Amino acid sequence: MDEAAAAAATAQAQALDLAATQAAAELAQAVGAAQDEAATLQAQAEATQAALQQNLATSQAALTDLENQAADLAATTTAQVAALSAADATAQALMATVQAQADQLGAAESATVLSNEPAADVEIGALLYREEFARNTTWATGFGRQGTGAFVLEDQYVLVAAPNANLWIGHLPRADDAYVEVQTFMQDCPADSYVALMFRVQANGGYAFLLSCDLRFWGAAILHTTTDPVILAMNPITRLGYDLREPHMFGVLGQGSTMTMYLDGERLGNVTDDLFSEGQIGLYAEATSGTAVVRFDNLRVWGLAPPESGAGDGETAPSTPSAASAFTCALHVEGRRVDLRVGPDTRYAVGGILSPGETVEVTGQRVYNGVLWWRVTGHLWIRDDMAVLEGDCGGVPVIAPAQPGG
Repeated sequence: MDEAAAAAATAQAQALDLAATQAAAELAQAVGAAQDEAATLQAQAEATQAALQQNLATSQAALTDLENQAADLAATTTAQVAALSAADATAQALMATVQAQADQLGAAESATVLSNEPAADVEIGALLYREEFARNTTWATGFGRQGTGAFVLEDQYVLVAAPNANLWIGHLPRADDAYVEVQTFMQDCPADSYVALMFRVQANGGYAFLLSCDLRFWGAAILHTTTDPVILAMNPITRLGYDLREPHMFGVLGQGSTMTMYLDGERLGNVTDDLFSEGQIGLYAEATSGTAVVRFDNLRVWGLAPPESGAGDGETAPSTPSAASAFTCALHVEGRRVDLRVGPDTRYAVGGILSPGETVEVTGQRVYNGVLWWRVTGHLWIRDDMAVLEGDCGGVPVIAPAQPGG
């Protein structure tokens, strides 16, 4: 029994040693694995910490850059605001100056426009036409290939003639026997160039009354569309010292075959020719050495006063209570100005204006679409219900409509 017990005890001890050895091996293996895992985690932690530190450094650098950009933007914005404020102040001052100049110019122009009296001391009748060259003007505008043309600027009509070129533009109304006057600006016109007021313009030509842009010469010529001009006169202007920076009143008086030229109300001279007895008015510019720019404003056309009856040499015509006594039939308007049209209907263009206090001769009549129209001096028309007749109008001739092809 003792040997068996001893053997059993020995076997048990051996089993316990084996188990302890296995347990120790397993424990050592587990400790190794744990150590490896701890090392891996440590490496991961260190890598994460390094990445976080790198990201933090990058973020700090980006934040610093953003702060610098914000500071630069703030400085730029402040400078721009200051510049805009200064520019706005300058613009406000400039606008105030321009407005003041415009007010002064407008007042001066209004005084000129509202006056129905010409600068020249001529015997006139009714004001037949007035053009202030606003944006809705019917005068032709546009340019050709050489830079010669016409346009409207600041209520003025501007003609531009390229070197060695000329330009003339005709327009209603007819001015057979009339006085025509226009305000002319020549400060942008070379001294050897010319400006002209056209008279009795027809399809094939007309009369041109010329001024040199240095206001040293005046002249008259017959202009044709297909042949060279015919010079009727070219003479020096005896008066000197005209201020070329200022506008000048340019006028032409036509009475039959005699046509007289005026500058600022002073008579320059006259020519006699009977080639053109009727036609429209017009404006002209001619350049020689450089481009000529001429501006026009306040164009007006008056009919001529009728001859006074009963007055001979050295006699004074008796005063009459009404201008109608000079005509067989005349008319006037009351209360307000009335448009005179180039034909007997409102669809025709306005060719003149009749103001209260002005009396014009009646030269014909026509009924159109059931409405009676009176033709007056200058071949212009006014509706019967707008007019007050004077004198004996029973014999006023009826004007027949033009026949096709006639």
